[in-house]
Amino acid sequence: MKTASPKMFVKLVLATVIAAGFTLAPAQPASKPSTGTAAPVDTAQLQATANKAAASIRVRPIEMKAMANAAQTKNTNMAKTILVRNGFTAKQLEGATIEFKNSGQGGSGGGSQEKTDIRIEVSCCPLRIVITISF
Repeated sequence: MKTASPKMFVKLVLATVIAAGFTLAPAQPASKPSTGTAAPVDTAQLQATANKAAASIRVRPIEMKAMANAAQTKNTNMAKTILVRNGFTAKQLEGATIEFKNSGQGGSGGGSQEKTDIRIEVSCCPLRIVITISF
């Protein structure tokens, strides 16, 4: 029976050490570590986006009805989905608090579609979006 040559033994040991090194090396983070401070919010830019979204929702009866339903049921996830479809980005809405207000006719949500209006107001720090549905 032949014995392994010393060169072959050294190559095997080196290959094992290298493989173990790759396996045991800590994973590198995919992104830069967070410094704990959020990027500053451009409230004026967000308000412009809110105005465009409100105008888009106003002219689309299906969207207006969906937003009125979201407000009536206090469904913030539905409202965020509608806002994204009408001009906001998911990143803009990240961490935002969404509040609903109903005005007119007791806030019951029972007005006709032609008289229904929507206002979206943005305030900062923390980011807050107030959606007012008036009937």
